[in-house]
Amino acid sequence: MKLGFLVITFLAAAVASQGPQSKPDEAVAHYNLGVALKDKGDLDGAIKEYREAIRLKPDYAEVHYNLGVALKDKGDLDDAIKEYREAIRLKPDYAHAHYNLGVALSDKSDLDGAIKEYREALRLKPDYAMAHYNLGRALEERNDLDNAMKEYREASRLDPKDPNAHFRMGIILDHKGDNDAAISEYRETLRLVPDSARAHYHLGRLLKATGEDQEASQEFAAACALEPQNRQVCPQ
Repeated sequence: MKLGFLVITFLAAAVASQGPQSKPDEAVAHYNLGVALKDKGDLDGAIKEYREAIRLKPDYAEVHYNLGVALKDKGDLDDAIKEYREAIRLKPDYAHAHYNLGVALSDKSDLDGAIKEYREALRLKPDYAMAHYNLGRALEERNDLDNAMKEYREASRLDPKDPNAHFRMGIILDHKGDNDAAISEYRETLRLVPDSARAHYHLGRLLKATGEDQEASQEFAAACALEPQNRQVCPQ
């Protein structure tokens, strides 16, 4: 019997056999069961338990936040945003709630709102690598490339093993015409994640532009081998 199933069984039994506990204690039990169910991929079950925890303890900021995460995973952005906002109202210094609210707002194309939330998350938690990265993405979408680069560099400094910031820096440097620096970032992306078809393609394109035809052909071939149906990286 798998450990996850045992945990859920234990937590469900604990909820079902509750005696004269206080409502906050009951809320914690439902919350813990919701977390276990979400970890098993049962979003509907998790949402049900989170809602019950909130019914018992409406000011439970962590449950509002986790309910927001589960709702976003189900594609319900509007209700996820409501839960993130409630978590923040209850706990204004909740950096993860500000960050995830920013992600949800970005998904709704509200870049101004997203940037505001990412900045607040970073004010509360300056070493939040993903907040730096996503702030960079939002700024890049606004065509604020210099500030986007600053955020990507900081994200990369905080999390050197994440290839995404290196790839986005490559794209910006490529756009600015700094071929050598862009090539360096694409190479670093591929060192971290060798199966990035986009990095192989963009590296190949710049190598070809700088006269490195043989290596460029190798990069184009690698991109096509990884994503043969993707005409953006395998146009042949």
